[in-house]
Amino acid sequence: PPESLCVIEKELAPALEKGGSWAGVLDAFNAEGRRFSLKLRGYPVENKKGGTRYVFKAAPAAYEKKIVEDKALFEKIFDTQPGAVLI
Repeated sequence: PPESLCVIEKELAPALEKGGSWAGVLDAFNAEGRRFSLKLRGYPVENKKGGTRYVFKAAPAAYEKKIVEDKALFEKIFDTQPGAVLI
């Protein structure tokens, strides 16, 4: 959605370019075109050649409400999940 692209351009990308991290909720579309909220974290990591890559972890924001009542437990699960996208 356009409003999510705006957040990416104005908040997420500048934070990562400065070497920081970004965490928040963005809206996205699933394969069927339905809109949903996505909890996202992005942070830079240095590769073996000294260049910077970016790691993104994501989970549907609804999981936070449906799966666990304890926010600290959700954060621990989210932080330790093995899945990530590296670009």
